[in-house]
Amino acid sequence: MTDQKNCPSCGASVDLPANDCPFCGASIIDSRNAPTIMASSLPDISRFPTGAAALDEVKRLIREGNKSEAVKVHREHFKTSLKESKEAVEVLASDMPHQPTPAPPRPRVEASPGMSATAIPPKPQSDAWKKWAIGCSIAFVLFCCLCLILTISLGLIPVLGV
Repeated sequence: MTDQKNCPSCGASVDLPANDCPFCGASIIDSRNAPTIMASSLPDISRFPTGAAALDEVKRLIREGNKSEAVKVHREHFKTSLKESKEAVEVLASDMPHQPTPAPPRPRVEASPGMSATAIPPKPQSDAWKKWAIGCSIAFVLFCCLCLILTISLGLIPVLGV
């Protein structure tokens, strides 16, 4: 036995599962499909209240380096195609100021008998220590000469019996 329903427009009896009335062409809603139809007719509720909030989230994801998630959020909120969302995210990423990438971590050194496992290898020494030692020596000599000249000029030290 087939199910029948009356057409909402003309009142004719229609055998289900028909989508349209064969007499007037009006749409017939099958009660067996009503939950699906009702759910699909609900407005889409986005998790962002405004477009600006969605763009802020997209920018945050770009700054974190998560462009694929940024594309997903853009597609979800703005209802664009994958290609359009990718292009929009690329434009946003190119407009954002470049942030320096963090330096890679220093490699760990295998422990030798006299070292701990977390020891950092010594940096190669430069000639900076030599320049520092020469500068200190020159400063010391100049200081001594200045002290000697001041004491002589003030007459605190008699020079050659004068």
